Amino acid sequence: MEEIDVLKKLDDKKNDVQRSVDAAKRNGATIKDQVQSWLEDVSKIFREVKELEDKVNIQRRCLYGLCPSLKSRYSLSRKAKKIAQCVLDLKLDQELSNNVANPSPLQHIESIISSDGFKGFESRKAVMNDVLIALRNEKSRIIGICGMGGVGKTTMVRDIVNRLKGTNQLFDDVVMTTVTATVNIKTIQTEIAESLDMKFVEEIESRRAEKLHMRIKESKRILIILDDVWSELNFEAIGIPLAGGPNYTNQVHEGCKILLTSRDEGVCKVMGCTDNIFRVQALNEKEAWELFRATVGESLDNNHDLLHIAKLIADECKGLPIAIITVGKALLPSKGKHEWITALQELKNSLPENIIGMEHSVYSCIKLSYDKLNSGEVKSCFLLCCLFPEDYDVPIEYLVRYGLGRATFRNTNTIEDVRNKVHSLVENLKRRFLLLDSEKEECIKMHDVVRDVAISIASKDPHRFMVRSFDAKGGGGGWPGVQKATNREHCSAISLIDAKLDEDITDCLDYPKLELLQLKNSSNSEYSNHFKRLKELKVLAFLGMDMSSYLASTRTLAHGESKYLHTLCLEDCKLGDMSHVIGGLENLEILSFARSQIDKLPREIGLLHRLRMLDATECKGLEEIPHGVLSNLRRLEELYMAESFLNWGPTVGSKDETSMASLDEVMSLSDHLKVLAIKIPNVQMLQNEEFLLKSQPIRFHVSINISFKNRMPGYLFENSLMLRGDVKEYMEIGAVRYLLRQSEDLSLHKTYNLKYVMEELDDQEGFQHLKVLSIMYDNNIEYLMNGTDWTHRRQPAFPILKSVTFENVHKLKFVCRGKMPDKYSFMNLRSIAIDNCDELKYVFSLSIAQNLVQFQSLTVYECYKVEEIISKERMEDDNASLMFPRLTFLKLSYLQKLCGFYTGNQRDFTYEVIKPNDESVKASHLDKMKETRNDQQHDQVAGSSSKSKVAQVGVSCNALFPSNCISWLPNLEELVVEYLRTGQWSKEKNEHFLNVVFDLEGHVSAFSQLQTLNVVGLYEVEHLWKNAQPGFQGFQNVRSLTIGDCRRLKYLCPYEIYKLLVNLQQVHIYSCENMETIVLAVAATEDNIHEEGKETGGSGAMTLFPKLLNSFQLSFLTRLERFCPDAYSFAWPSSTRTMDVYLCPELKTLGFAPLSKNLPAVAENLSDNHARGREESSTGSGSGFGCAPLVCLQSSPSTHNFTQILPGPINRESIASAYRGRFLSSAAHFFDVHFSL
Repeated sequence: MEEIDVLKKLDDKKNDVQRSVDAAKRNGATIKDQVQSWLEDVSKIFREVKELEDKVNIQRRCLYGLCPSLKSRYSLSRKAKKIAQCVLDLKLDQELSNNVANPSPLQHIESIISSDGFKGFESRKAVMNDVLIALRNEKSRIIGICGMGGVGKTTMVRDIVNRLKGTNQLFDDVVMTTVTATVNIKTIQTEIAESLDMKFVEEIESRRAEKLHMRIKESKRILIILDDVWSELNFEAIGIPLAGGPNYTNQVHEGCKILLTSRDEGVCKVMGCTDNIFRVQALNEKEAWELFRATVGESLDNNHDLLHIAKLIADECKGLPIAIITVGKALLPSKGKHEWITALQELKNSLPENIIGMEHSVYSCIKLSYDKLNSGEVKSCFLLCCLFPEDYDVPIEYLVRYGLGRATFRNTNTIEDVRNKVHSLVENLKRRFLLLDSEKEECIKMHDVVRDVAISIASKDPHRFMVRSFDAKGGGGGWPGVQKATNREHCSAISLIDAKLDEDITDCLDYPKLELLQLKNSSNSEYSNHFKRLKELKVLAFLGMDMSSYLASTRTLAHGESKYLHTLCLEDCKLGDMSHVIGGLENLEILSFARSQIDKLPREIGLLHRLRMLDATECKGLEEIPHGVLSNLRRLEELYMAESFLNWGPTVGSKDETSMASLDEVMSLSDHLKVLAIKIPNVQMLQNEEFLLKSQPIRFHVSINISFKNRMPGYLFENSLMLRGDVKEYMEIGAVRYLLRQSEDLSLHKTYNLKYVMEELDDQEGFQHLKVLSIMYDNNIEYLMNGTDWTHRRQPAFPILKSVTFENVHKLKFVCRGKMPDKYSFMNLRSIAIDNCDELKYVFSLSIAQNLVQFQSLTVYECYKVEEIISKERMEDDNASLMFPRLTFLKLSYLQKLCGFYTGNQRDFTYEVIKPNDESVKASHLDKMKETRNDQQHDQVAGSSSKSKVAQVGVSCNALFPSNCISWLPNLEELVVEYLRTGQWSKEKNEHFLNVVFDLEGHVSAFSQLQTLNVVGLYEVEHLWKNAQPGFQGFQNVRSLTIGDCRRLKYLCPYEIYKLLVNLQQVHIYSCENMETIVLAVAATEDNIHEEGKETGGSGAMTLFPKLLNSFQLSFLTRLERFCPDAYSFAWPSSTRTMDVYLCPELKTLGFAPLSKNLPAVAENLSDNHARGREESSTGSGSGFGCAPLVCLQSSPSTHNFTQILPGPINRESIASAYRGRFLSSAAHFFDVHFSL
């Protein structure tokens, strides 16, 4: 025993020294020779001890029944004594033991990062969780966090660092450095080195990079955080052993990951973040208010005079943390109410000059992003956006027209060139988060604080913009940054929004250098004599104004004073006679009446010989365009008449001035016309075979014989054609055939005399240009093409088709009939939506499906004869490889005859079930592989009585996703299945029915990218997951799970699947009338209960659901008794924010609530009755684990508003007994539990 103690002490000593050595190596220090030799000697001794033990064990086994010889025993004894002596001699000097190297202890990450206490808002938690998931992913190397300046990227990174400290050794080292806009390689190297407790002696960057490279590779797992990156970094020059470009020569370190933050999403992409880019958005209204309150202080809550004003101020910051904190620190409750009101007014008027810190902290932060823009054009484009109101969806087309009028964009020959450039600049600004996406098509938005900064920049030289918005009462702030009297000589742009044109405002029009004037929603005054002073005006826009009563006041525009005017926009206006306004604008290039009320286009428009764009989109009241007006516009590049003029004259028109314009005039413009949007009421107007054939290329949006509104899809439309009516008549007209051949977007609405789309519409050319196809309300079409007939064609069919929609195509039988002729047809198809097609039985054949390598989205809805999605036709190879590598969205709804995604080779099997009586059941026919199993899991669920009997029942394993196609959808992200096989199922007829969703037999992994899973209305489904093999991996990225109206489902998932759902965040289960438990057959050992029980403070209860779960809803589960088998108790994870339970009368316990450090202290004065409820709750089922966290119990909205704090496990029966008849109605058949964390 003494020898064993000596060896154990030596082993402990060796481990201590080895840890010191490892730490010293990470610090870049050199290990002392004596220490290295000692470690080698100790390792040698332990090898000899192991060899001696092996020999002793061999001798103990009497070989062939004989004992070992005395000689061999003596030899072993001598060797043991020799080893023991060596052990006693192996003493390491205490000084060497404490100082294995001579490192210089330097600053660590804790001293570099000083967090102000990151607020755990839900919007931030979601992004943080995504980042942490990416960091855990072994394949992830570079992760990017991007967002606008001041949105909280650095704060989030600091909080991630703190979170990483609490993980189980996810990284051995975490280092952070700030890059900034001015990259200094030496500074970056020094900050990383100091975080790793190493110093540089060298001054040469390349030498420092080599040393840093070697030190980083000493860490098996290291995270390097690069904060505030503005441009691509050269990792090799810094010394980071991670591939950073084509010239990277050093060896890559697999254990090294990079986390970077940037204001430019493009930087993240160019540095290799690829799919791991996470955007940080502004805070929502609730979060912004919480941050503002926390910044100002709790005393604000007690100051009722300031509370309302404070909320308005917080709203003006629009969720930008840096603005919220800056304003909050500047405004304290001790300041007077008038100071708060002044601050609010300044924020509303984009003039917060007197708020301490705004200029230094907020404006300078955002202005830096502006200063780093790489061209004057992109800066001008950005500043144009501030001319529009707050929260406004700015049409990009306005930037095109305003910029063209001011000649902002160089090296552009056509309007189309300008449009392409502007959209490119907008994307650049969006990547840098200076502009935001809009929900409206071809629009962008500007954050209010960014807009304030833009106005501040634009108000100074050399721009001198003035922007003024007025409230509903007509009041408004002053002119930002510009004094009316002293700066008139330099002002170049004015925007008045919602202004009353009174004397004060019209006086502001006296600016001789003004180039752009925008008046939006302004009215109630005339300004007849003011435009004569605007001699330099280039862009004039009246938006949303009633000008019918005072258009005469603008007659000065036509009298030579505005000879430089290039853009005139009269949009969304009520217009009168325009003839005297238009005629003299000889240099006008852009003229728009879009969506305005106008009866007649002035004949004077024909005198605008420089006009390049005429826009009369959606001028629904336009009844007259005089003959000859359009034909005189010889330089016209773009004509927009969609949803507008319909009274086209005859093809061969009279020269009588009273006659209407004809389509012949439009065709005569084809030498220069590049874009045409037009609505033609009758196909007979297109008899001319020369329709627009002279202009190449041209973009067109043409609708023929369309009676309903067909709104033009923005100004970036591709060649689009919409037809309605007799197809045979269309195909007799050459102009229509030309448009069909050139169409990229084709819509067929209520057509007839058409059965086979390609054969009858495309002259057998295969629709070489078509990208989008939509067919609606058709009673004749049977399929798009016949693949067999296309076999001998030279070109593929539909080679660039991306999207197909069938809606109410009642006789559609096939997408493509027969076998696919070649691998290039349909090869770019990305999306198919099929709705209410009564005759369709399947979507794709195997041969077509094999071509769909780009396929991303499939929706099939209310097609009552569809039996499968993929079908094997005759002569097709059943074993052919098939995969949809890009399919991310799949929705199958109301398909009453659906048998499965693909039913080829689907098997039948037999299994044993528990019958409640002695009735015997015969095994049914088994055509293929048979499988017998004792359904012990079913026994746990059913709770069968002693009279129950085991019987074999033959049932088809009819899976929605059978095992033979599980691997086809490797990247599916969202799956929605609703109301499949909802008709009556007949056992006597042995009808096919769906009893399984995922049959996982034979697969080691599947659906690893799935994030959203909705299964609703599958009446016959008994198992969502079935036949998962030991070690199966998948479903680990599911975040939202909704299960509803699955009437035969008795449990949610088996334990093998439950443990995979590590990222589950939201669960909603409802109307599953037979569900009895959530997790089936929890195969938990004492070890994993101990590990998982750490979440509850060592209570012994395991955490049933994943740590990220924040919302759990149960409703109408009338048989639900428990969440897991009775033998186990469980706790909820600390992330759970809300749990809603409604009409689950048999549910006995909700488990343990989470014990969270963030749980606020709450004190309640409880009555004796309430105290008894606590006592009963603490002694209820599963309370023996000693867990006493807090839970907030709220009654249903239909009962009294009552909040109660309860300790211990939430026990259903004790709650009901304590509050029955007083707070919870119907014996507490419904209640909501909310965790207030």
